[in-house]
Amino acid sequence: MSLEFRLTFPEPTQVILRAGSHQSPVSLGFTDPFPVDEKRAMYQFFTASPPFDTNQLVQWGTRLAQSVFLESTAHDLFLHFLKTPTEDRRLIIASDHPEILSLPWELLTDLTANDTFLAQQTPPISIQRAYVGLTPDQKAFYIPRRSTRHVLVMMSRPHDVPYPEMPLNLTTFKETLSRPGLTVEILESPTFEALVDRLDNRNLPAVDIFHFDGPGYYDRDDREGSIIENHHPYHAYRDQILKGMVIDPVRMAYVVLEKRDGSSHRLSAKLLGQMLYRHRVALTILTTPQRVEPVNEPFGCIGSRLISAGVPAVIAIPYALRNSAKMTFFEAFYQQLTQGLTINHLLDHLRQKGDVYLLPSLYRNGDDITLLTR
Repeated sequence: MSLEFRLTFPEPTQVILRAGSHQSPVSLGFTDPFPVDEKRAMYQFFTASPPFDTNQLVQWGTRLAQSVFLESTAHDLFLHFLKTPTEDRRLIIASDHPEILSLPWELLTDLTANDTFLAQQTPPISIQRAYVGLTPDQKAFYIPRRSTRHVLVMMSRPHDVPYPEMPLNLTTFKETLSRPGLTVEILESPTFEALVDRLDNRNLPAVDIFHFDGPGYYDRDDREGSIIENHHPYHAYRDQILKGMVIDPVRMAYVVLEKRDGSSHRLSAKLLGQMLYRHRVALTILTTPQRVEPVNEPFGCIGSRLISAGVPAVIAIPYALRNSAKMTFFEAFYQQLTQGLTINHLLDHLRQKGDVYLLPSLYRNGDDITLLTR
């Protein structure tokens, strides 16, 4: 039996707590515990080479837990959740606000147990993220188990967008990911045209996992019409995809691809989500690091926009981790993927290792999924 504790943030200053399906929800005020200067320091902290200072991670996780669970009603509700005997406990963060999604919820600690990470309890508490108010037509599609899966990797480094590190060595990266049950393909040209053509190519293997490594961008006041310039040769494809969509005219999130001349090209996360949904891509992995300036965070909004388009699962690494740290995580992740675990249980297992394994965020739309048979 599974038990769910949900934190819903309809606004950045309000949180609604609900434990299970039978408890009445509790609405409280919420204040971000981290000032802007500390968020800058947090960004710099994760650009260092691991292992990270565990005491610092615990301190951040504890302050975030206190901001939600210190109030007596919230504390009692969460304590009841912690003491309920079940193997499958889930803490869901539901929001579409960058102020909330940019917070390190995966570091939450148990205020009743010497500030241990919730994700490292026995059994662990699965920390996941969700989109607020999914409608029936936004639900994810069914994903059958298969003996093999195909991974499409896209790395973007436009010359006019700062990025913490050079791209990963593609040959090494492909060798790291490749293993029995997984085939890996590198998209040589990180352009929108190349991505469209590859997804539409029925002579090549269908893409099951889309792995994007590149910049992200967030704009509170942008308009969906700017996702592809009107003169773009693929604007008809955009119009076909967007037909019938409900567009949020503000708070736009983007992944940043390259134009043919190597300059930046912003692709709306909403449109990318529609493309991936249309081609039944089961899992998306994002390495779109937060920028130094915390007021302009793309990370959480991209994952949120993708699952709102019907993408079943997104794993996002929010910080500008060193390539060595990313490789450590991905090597372990893809190895565990071939063992037949669900995505949720796979991350639960990796988070027991601590350090860099605690940082990736899981966005889910619908039930937990198993991609590969063992």
